[in-house]
Amino acid sequence: MKTRFTSICSRATMTLLVMLLTTVSSWAQTSGNCGTSGHESDVTWSYNSTNNTLTISGDGAMMYYGLTSDYLHSTAPWNHLDGELEHVVVNNGVTSVGSYAFAMCSKLVSASLPTSVFQIDQAAFYTTDLIRIDIPSTTEVTLGENAFSYCHDNLVIAVPANLLKTYQTATNWSTYAAKLVGVLSETTGFGTTFATGNYEYTRTFKCGVASTVCLPFSVTASEAESIGNFYTFNGVNKNANPWEVIMQETSPSNLVEGALSANTPYLFKPYIFEGKTQGDDVEFTFSGTVSTAGDAGYSGWIESGTSNEWAFHGVYYNYVWSSDPDNIYGFAAQSYDGGSYNVSPGDFVKAGAGASIAPFRAFLQCNTVTNAPRRGAAENLPSRMTVRLVNADGETTSLTPNSPGLSQGEGSEY
Repeated sequence: MKTRFTSICSRATMTLLVMLLTTVSSWAQTSGNCGTSGHESDVTWSYNSTNNTLTISGDGAMMYYGLTSDYLHSTAPWNHLDGELEHVVVNNGVTSVGSYAFAMCSKLVSASLPTSVFQIDQAAFYTTDLIRIDIPSTTEVTLGENAFSYCHDNLVIAVPANLLKTYQTATNWSTYAAKLVGVLSETTGFGTTFATGNYEYTRTFKCGVASTVCLPFSVTASEAESIGNFYTFNGVNKNANPWEVIMQETSPSNLVEGALSANTPYLFKPYIFEGKTQGDDVEFTFSGTVSTAGDAGYSGWIESGTSNEWAFHGVYYNYVWSSDPDNIYGFAAQSYDGGSYNVSPGDFVKAGAGASIAPFRAFLQCNTVTNAPRRGAAENLPSRMTVRLVNADGETTSLTPNSPGLSQGEGSEY
C-alpha cells in the first residue's frame, strides 16, 4: 500500500513538474510566428527585454487574434508580456496589424508602423496606455472598430499632413479625429487643401547657428524660450558696409497672445545645450493647431515685417526661381566662395537663377523700384548683407564673425 501510494505521488509530482516546465517555457517565449493561417512563418515577432520592445517583421498580414475566455488578455503569443511590453515596432513589408494583437497590454505606450501597413484590424490597440502611434503610409489606412478605444487620454495618432483631412472623416477614424496630428513634411510642404486641426513639424537645426523658420501654427512663448532665441525682421541699414539686415528679438512682452505667431517668418538661433558644442545637430518638434483651412497664403509666400522697400517672406512649399530674380536674398547656413565675394554663415545672399528655398523657411525681398530697382540697376543692390541682432534689452550683436563694429571675441560667439 505504501509502495503504491509512493508511486502515485511520484507520478503526480512528475506531472506537476512537466506542467510547470511547460508554463515557464511559455512565459520565457521571446519570438515566434504571427502570420495569417497557412502563412504563419511569413510574419514573425521578437521581443527585446532590454528596451521592452516587440518587433514584427516579414512580408504579409498578421494573424487575427481575440481575447481569452476571461477577457483579460489577447490570444496573441506574446500575451505573457502584457505587463512589461512598452513599445511596438512593425517593420516594412508587414501589411496589417491583427485584431486584438496588442489589446490589454497595459504598459504599451508607443507604436511605429511602416508605409507598407494598409490595415489596422479591430481592437488592435484596445485598452492599452498608448500615447503615440506613427502611421506614415502615403494612402489612407483602413481601420477596424475600437482599434484605439480606451487608450491614453493624450493619445497622438500621427499621420501625413496631406492626409489629415481624409482621416478626420474616414470610417472609424472619425471617432479619433481629436487625436489625429498631421506630420508636416518638407516633401509635401503645406497646401491650401490642408484641413484645420493639429500639426507637428520636426527639423534638425545646429546649436548656436541661426536659421529661418515659418510655421502655420503658433508656438507658446514658454516653448520658444526653452529652445533658443527668435527674431523678427526690423529693416535694412543701407548706411553700413556691408549693408545690415536688422533682426529684433522677440520677448514675452511683444509676443502676440504670449506665443510666436502663426504664418510669421522668424530668424531662429538655438541655444548651445549642455553636452553639445557650437554647430552640433539638435532636433526640435514644433506642434500646434491650424484654425483656418485653405488660406491662400498657406501654399505661397507669407509676408511679414515689411519695412519700406523690404519684406521678409515665409514659404510653405519648395520654390525655385527659374530666372534671375534680381531682388531676392536667401539666408546662408554655411560659408562658401561667391567668386568676387565670400559668404559667411549668417549672411543674406543675393539669389540668382536656379536658386531655391525649402518649405517652412524664409527669404528677404526688396520691393521698391525707387531705391533699389529690379531691372536695369540691379547692381545697386549688394551681393550680400550681414545680420545685426537686437536683443530684447536693445543690445546689438552680429551673426557674422569679424563684422564691422564687433571685436573678434564678440563675433566668435556666432
